[in-house]
Amino acid sequence: MSGTDFIDFELPNAGAWGPNPFALSNVAAQEGIRALVLLFQRDHYCVACREQVQTFADRYTELTDHGAHVASILPESEDRVASWQERYDLPFALLADKDKEVCDAYEQPRRFGLIGQMHDMVGLMPLTVIFDTRNAPPHAVFVHKGESPGDRPNFERILKTVADLEEGEPATV
Repeated sequence: MSGTDFIDFELPNAGAWGPNPFALSNVAAQEGIRALVLLFQRDHYCVACREQVQTFADRYTELTDHGAHVASILPESEDRVASWQERYDLPFALLADKDKEVCDAYEQPRRFGLIGQMHDMVGLMPLTVIFDTRNAPPHAVFVHKGESPGDRPNFERILKTVADLEEGEPATV
């Protein structure tokens, strides 16, 4: 799997949008949703992750205007994820992947070998996947596997990819 396959999952959702639990296939099938943006975060303490979700929260309506919704996936417990929601009041889905099963299924990148496997704060890198949900099964139109904690696409790049879906079918990754 290279991050481009649609792999269904169900995770607890502490965010303001979407059902709890959040089942990816059920959300992707909702009428009016053209795209789902999955933001795989590194950990609860990651400054770049916190900045990213705050940017997406501030500009979220720009995505929803194009029929896109966000699910941010945090490899933490439901309590830790709920504390992010309380602190940042995010308007999108905020999912708890405590056992990192979804992170592993989507091959969220890691570095530093065994040390990186043992410590997310050191090893786990960001991952962004955008699925076009207009047809079943949904397919990836954008995948970015971060090579460092700050290596993630900016909001404008995500917005352009989502907006391009309205103009026609972008090339599949």
